[in-house]
Amino acid sequence: MDKIRKGLTTNHTAFVYEDVCRERMWELNAEEYWPFHFTKIGRWWDGQNEIDIAAIDPDGNNIILGECNVRFTS
Repeated sequence: MDKIRKGLTTNHTAFVYEDVCRERMWELNAEEYWPFHFTKIGRWWDGQNEIDIAAIDPDGNNIILGECNVRFTS
């Protein structure tokens, strides 16, 4: 069971949860929750570091960075 749980978490659940987080970011954007409107959202990485959410406005002056984490307890 531990092997299945670890594989599910690292190989599937985390990516699905990141998609859910990005979807919620779009909803909040439409509800004018943020102090600016972003037009692009995705992930960012430089080969060693990764940011799960990077949302940017059309002019590139504002950005939201976020991390999505999934925790399982037994």
